[in-house]
Amino acid sequence: MAGENIVHRRRWARFVHLHYVVNAALVLNYGIVRWYMSAPRLTSQATWTGFSQETEIIGLATATLVSKYRKMATFDEFLARFFVIGKAAVAVLLFFVGIPHMVWYLILWTACSLVVPYPRFVLPSEVSTLNPGEFQSMVRSSSAQAPGERVAWLVMFHADWCSSSHNLQPMFGALARRYADKNRRFAVVDIVAHPETAEDLNINTAGTSKQLPTLALFASGREVCRLPTFASDGSVVRARMDERGVINYFELDQEFRTTSYSRRGLRGKR
Repeated sequence: MAGENIVHRRRWARFVHLHYVVNAALVLNYGIVRWYMSAPRLTSQATWTGFSQETEIIGLATATLVSKYRKMATFDEFLARFFVIGKAAVAVLLFFVGIPHMVWYLILWTACSLVVPYPRFVLPSEVSTLNPGEFQSMVRSSSAQAPGERVAWLVMFHADWCSSSHNLQPMFGALARRYADKNRRFAVVDIVAHPETAEDLNINTAGTSKQLPTLALFASGREVCRLPTFASDGSVVRARMDERGVINYFELDQEFRTTSYSRRGLRGKR
Protein backbone atom coordinates (compact mmCIF):
# COMPACT_ATOMS: atom_id res chain seq x y z
CA MET A 1 0.00 0.00 0.00
CA ALA A 2 1.34 3.38 -0.94
CA GLY A 3 2.22 5.49 2.04
CA GLU A 4 0.68 8.57 0.46
CA ASN A 5 -2.72 6.87 0.43
CA ILE A 6 -2.82 6.54 4.22
CA VAL A 7 -4.36 9.38 6.16
CA HIS A 8 -3.35 10.73 9.55
CA ARG A 9 -4.94 9.22 12.63
CA ARG A 10 -6.18 12.58 13.84
CA ARG A 11 -9.83 12.74 13.03
CA TRP A 12 -10.06 16.03 11.12
CA ALA A 13 -6.50 16.26 9.80
CA ARG A 14 -7.31 13.59 7.21
CA PHE A 15 -9.33 16.04 5.15
CA VAL A 16 -6.15 17.71 3.87
CA HIS A 17 -5.32 14.47 2.04
CA LEU A 18 -4.88 14.87 -1.71
CA HIS A 19 -8.02 12.80 -2.36
CA TYR A 20 -10.25 15.43 -0.76
CA VAL A 21 -8.37 18.35 -2.31
CA VAL A 22 -8.62 16.88 -5.82
CA ASN A 23 -12.31 16.02 -5.49
CA ALA A 24 -13.12 19.47 -4.14
CA ALA A 25 -11.30 20.96 -7.13
CA LEU A 26 -13.29 18.77 -9.53
CA VAL A 27 -16.54 20.11 -8.09
CA LEU A 28 -15.48 23.75 -7.80
CA ASN A 29 -13.84 23.95 -11.22
CA TYR A 30 -17.22 24.57 -12.82
CA GLY A 31 -17.19 28.07 -11.38
CA ILE A 32 -13.87 28.74 -13.10
CA VAL A 33 -15.17 27.36 -16.41
CA ARG A 34 -18.25 29.57 -16.24
CA TRP A 35 -16.13 32.59 -15.36
CA TYR A 36 -14.24 32.31 -18.63
CA MET A 37 -16.89 30.77 -20.88
CA SER A 38 -20.47 31.71 -21.67
CA ALA A 39 -23.17 29.07 -21.81
CA PRO A 40 -26.30 30.48 -23.50
CA ARG A 41 -28.01 27.07 -23.50
CA LEU A 42 -27.77 27.01 -19.72
CA THR A 43 -28.63 30.58 -18.83
CA SER A 44 -30.82 32.11 -21.52
CA GLN A 45 -33.37 29.36 -22.02
CA ALA A 46 -35.99 29.23 -19.30
CA THR A 47 -37.74 25.88 -18.78
CA TRP A 48 -41.37 25.26 -17.89
CA THR A 49 -40.49 25.94 -14.26
CA GLY A 50 -39.40 29.46 -15.11
CA PHE A 51 -35.79 28.80 -14.11
CA SER A 52 -32.76 28.39 -16.35
CA GLN A 53 -31.38 24.91 -16.96
CA GLU A 54 -28.29 25.80 -14.95
CA THR A 55 -30.40 26.73 -11.93
CA GLU A 56 -32.49 23.59 -12.28
CA ILE A 57 -29.48 21.26 -12.47
CA ILE A 58 -27.75 22.86 -9.49
CA GLY A 59 -31.03 22.91 -7.57
CA LEU A 60 -31.72 19.24 -8.30
CA ALA A 61 -28.21 18.26 -7.15
CA THR A 62 -28.65 20.29 -3.96
CA ALA A 63 -32.09 18.81 -3.27
CA THR A 64 -30.73 15.28 -3.80
CA LEU A 65 -27.92 15.89 -1.32
CA VAL A 66 -30.26 17.43 1.26
CA SER A 67 -32.76 14.56 0.93
CA LYS A 68 -30.03 12.04 1.69
CA TYR A 69 -28.48 14.05 4.52
CA ARG A 70 -30.66 12.64 7.30
CA LYS A 71 -29.66 9.10 6.34
CA MET A 72 -25.95 9.88 6.59
CA ALA A 73 -24.31 8.81 9.83
CA THR A 74 -20.90 10.47 9.52
CA PHE A 75 -19.33 13.53 7.93
CA ASP A 76 -17.19 11.18 5.82
CA GLU A 77 -20.34 9.72 4.28
CA PHE A 78 -21.74 13.21 3.63
CA LEU A 79 -18.52 14.32 1.96
CA ALA A 80 -18.39 11.19 -0.22
CA ARG A 81 -21.97 11.76 -1.39
CA PHE A 82 -21.28 15.47 -1.93
CA PHE A 83 -18.36 14.69 -4.22
CA VAL A 84 -20.28 12.12 -6.28
CA ILE A 85 -23.41 14.25 -6.68
CA GLY A 86 -21.36 17.40 -7.26
CA LYS A 87 -19.18 15.83 -9.96
CA ALA A 88 -22.21 14.32 -11.68
CA ALA A 89 -23.89 17.73 -11.72
CA VAL A 90 -20.76 19.37 -13.14
CA ALA A 91 -20.59 16.74 -15.91
CA VAL A 92 -24.21 17.48 -16.89
CA LEU A 93 -23.59 21.24 -16.81
CA LEU A 94 -20.51 20.89 -18.99
CA PHE A 95 -22.59 18.98 -21.52
CA PHE A 96 -24.50 22.20 -22.15
CA VAL A 97 -21.30 24.25 -22.19
CA GLY A 98 -19.86 21.95 -24.84
CA ILE A 99 -19.65 18.20 -25.33
CA PRO A 100 -15.81 18.19 -25.62
CA HIS A 101 -15.63 19.87 -22.20
CA MET A 102 -17.82 17.16 -20.70
CA VAL A 103 -15.75 14.38 -22.29
CA TRP A 104 -12.49 15.81 -20.99
CA TYR A 105 -14.06 16.25 -17.56
CA LEU A 106 -15.16 12.61 -17.44
CA ILE A 107 -11.66 11.51 -18.46
CA LEU A 108 -10.16 13.69 -15.73
CA TRP A 109 -12.67 12.37 -13.18
CA THR A 110 -11.78 8.76 -14.04
CA ALA A 111 -8.03 9.43 -13.97
CA CYS A 112 -8.23 11.14 -10.58
CA SER A 113 -10.27 8.25 -9.16
CA LEU A 114 -7.56 5.81 -10.23
CA VAL A 115 -4.54 7.90 -9.22
CA VAL A 116 -5.93 9.35 -5.98
CA PRO A 117 -8.39 6.77 -4.58
CA TYR A 118 -10.20 7.04 -1.27
CA PRO A 119 -7.48 7.02 1.44
CA ARG A 120 -7.26 4.45 4.18
CA PHE A 121 -7.73 5.74 7.69
CA VAL A 122 -5.03 4.67 10.16
CA LEU A 123 -6.82 3.38 13.23
CA PRO A 124 -5.37 4.44 16.61
CA SER A 125 -3.47 2.09 18.89
CA GLU A 126 -6.60 1.65 21.01
CA VAL A 127 -8.12 -0.44 18.20
CA SER A 128 -6.80 -3.99 17.76
CA THR A 129 -6.84 -5.64 14.33
CA LEU A 130 -7.77 -9.28 14.88
CA ASN A 131 -7.60 -12.39 12.74
CA PRO A 132 -10.00 -15.31 13.41
CA GLY A 133 -7.64 -16.98 15.88
CA GLU A 134 -7.11 -13.80 17.86
CA PHE A 135 -10.82 -13.01 17.76
CA GLN A 136 -11.60 -16.45 19.17
CA SER A 137 -8.96 -16.37 21.91
CA MET A 138 -9.28 -12.73 22.96
CA VAL A 139 -12.98 -12.03 22.45
CA ARG A 140 -15.01 -15.23 22.32
CA SER A 141 -13.01 -17.03 25.03
CA SER A 142 -12.97 -14.14 27.49
CA SER A 143 -15.50 -15.92 29.71
CA ALA A 144 -12.55 -17.65 31.39
CA GLN A 145 -11.46 -14.38 32.94
CA ALA A 146 -11.82 -13.70 36.63
CA PRO A 147 -14.74 -11.44 37.66
CA GLY A 148 -12.45 -8.49 38.28
CA GLU A 149 -10.87 -8.89 34.85
CA ARG A 150 -14.02 -8.99 32.74
CA VAL A 151 -13.74 -7.15 29.49
CA ALA A 152 -16.29 -6.04 26.93
CA TRP A 153 -15.20 -5.86 23.30
CA LEU A 154 -16.81 -3.61 20.72
CA VAL A 155 -15.85 -5.13 17.38
CA MET A 156 -16.30 -3.61 13.95
CA PHE A 157 -16.68 -6.23 11.21
CA HIS A 158 -15.82 -4.53 7.94
CA ALA A 159 -14.92 -5.11 4.30
CA ASP A 160 -12.14 -3.36 2.41
CA TRP A 161 -14.33 -2.83 -0.66
CA CYS A 162 -17.24 -1.37 1.32
CA SER A 163 -17.36 2.44 1.32
CA SER A 164 -19.64 2.44 4.38
CA SER A 165 -16.93 0.59 6.29
CA HIS A 166 -14.34 3.20 5.34
CA ASN A 167 -16.70 6.02 6.27
CA LEU A 168 -17.29 4.56 9.73
CA GLN A 169 -13.66 3.90 10.66
CA PRO A 170 -12.74 7.49 11.68
CA MET A 171 -15.70 7.65 14.06
CA PHE A 172 -14.91 4.18 15.43
CA GLY A 173 -11.31 5.23 16.03
CA ALA A 174 -12.45 8.39 17.82
CA LEU A 175 -14.74 6.37 20.10
CA ALA A 176 -11.88 3.99 20.90
CA ARG A 177 -9.60 6.86 21.89
CA ARG A 178 -12.32 8.27 24.11
CA TYR A 179 -13.73 5.15 25.77
CA ALA A 180 -11.12 2.37 25.62
CA ASP A 181 -9.87 1.29 29.05
CA LYS A 182 -9.09 -1.88 30.96
CA ASN A 183 -12.74 -2.99 30.81
CA ARG A 184 -13.67 -1.79 27.35
CA ARG A 185 -11.67 -2.69 24.29
CA PHE A 186 -12.13 -2.04 20.61
CA ALA A 187 -11.20 -4.18 17.62
CA VAL A 188 -11.74 -4.58 13.89
CA VAL A 189 -12.05 -7.78 11.87
CA ASP A 190 -11.96 -7.98 8.07
CA ILE A 191 -15.01 -10.18 7.78
CA VAL A 192 -14.68 -10.76 4.02
CA ALA A 193 -11.11 -12.02 4.37
CA HIS A 194 -12.31 -14.49 7.02
CA PRO A 195 -15.57 -16.04 5.73
CA GLU A 196 -15.64 -18.62 8.52
CA THR A 197 -16.09 -15.82 11.04
CA ALA A 198 -18.81 -14.25 8.90
CA GLU A 199 -20.69 -17.55 8.77
CA ASP A 200 -20.32 -18.09 12.51
CA LEU A 201 -21.75 -14.64 13.27
CA ASN A 202 -24.42 -14.73 10.56
CA ILE A 203 -23.04 -11.70 8.69
CA ASN A 204 -23.81 -11.52 4.99
CA THR A 205 -20.77 -10.33 3.03
CA ALA A 206 -22.35 -10.15 -0.43
CA GLY A 207 -22.05 -6.97 -2.45
CA THR A 208 -25.70 -6.15 -1.71
CA SER A 209 -25.38 -6.85 2.02
CA LYS A 210 -27.01 -4.46 4.49
CA GLN A 211 -24.77 -5.77 7.29
CA LEU A 212 -21.52 -4.06 6.35
CA PRO A 213 -20.17 -2.74 8.52
CA THR A 214 -21.51 -4.52 11.62
CA LEU A 215 -20.75 -3.35 15.15
CA ALA A 216 -21.09 -6.09 17.77
CA LEU A 217 -20.46 -5.96 21.49
CA PHE A 218 -19.17 -9.07 23.28
CA ALA A 219 -19.06 -9.50 27.05
CA SER A 220 -17.73 -12.59 28.81
CA GLY A 221 -17.36 -14.27 25.44
CA ARG A 222 -21.01 -13.78 24.48
CA GLU A 223 -22.48 -11.45 21.91
CA VAL A 224 -24.65 -8.98 23.78
CA CYS A 225 -25.93 -6.73 21.00
CA ARG A 226 -25.14 -5.56 17.50
CA LEU A 227 -25.91 -2.97 14.86
CA PRO A 228 -27.58 -3.41 12.45
CA THR A 229 -30.13 -5.57 14.23
CA PHE A 230 -32.51 -8.25 13.00
CA ALA A 231 -36.30 -8.03 12.80
CA SER A 232 -38.52 -10.80 14.14
CA ASP A 233 -38.69 -12.34 10.66
CA GLY A 234 -34.89 -12.47 10.42
CA SER A 235 -34.54 -9.56 8.01
CA VAL A 236 -31.87 -6.94 8.61
CA VAL A 237 -32.99 -3.63 10.09
CA ARG A 238 -30.81 -0.87 8.66
CA ALA A 239 -29.24 1.29 11.34
CA ARG A 240 -27.99 4.88 11.14
CA MET A 241 -24.67 4.53 12.95
CA ASP A 242 -24.09 8.11 13.97
CA GLU A 243 -21.77 8.84 16.88
CA ARG A 244 -24.42 9.62 19.51
CA GLY A 245 -26.51 6.63 18.48
CA VAL A 246 -23.57 4.22 18.80
CA ILE A 247 -22.60 5.68 22.19
CA ASN A 248 -26.12 5.29 23.55
CA TYR A 249 -26.79 1.85 22.09
CA PHE A 250 -23.59 0.31 23.43
CA GLU A 251 -23.69 2.31 26.69
CA LEU A 252 -20.22 3.70 26.12
CA ASP A 253 -20.76 6.81 28.22
CA GLN A 254 -21.69 4.77 31.29
CA GLU A 255 -19.26 3.42 33.85
CA PHE A 256 -18.52 -0.18 32.96
CA ARG A 257 -19.87 -1.57 36.23
CA THR A 258 -23.24 0.12 35.65
CA THR A 259 -23.80 -1.23 32.14
CA SER A 260 -26.23 -4.04 31.39
CA TYR A 261 -23.36 -6.22 30.18
CA SER A 262 -20.81 -5.63 32.96
CA ARG A 263 -21.41 -9.03 34.54
CA ARG A 264 -21.90 -12.33 32.78
CA GLY A 265 -25.49 -13.42 32.65
CA LEU A 266 -27.04 -9.98 32.71
CA ARG A 267 -29.39 -9.36 29.84
CA GLY A 268 -28.34 -7.26 26.89
CA LYS A 269 -30.07 -5.83 23.86
CA ARG A 270 -31.19 -8.25 21.20
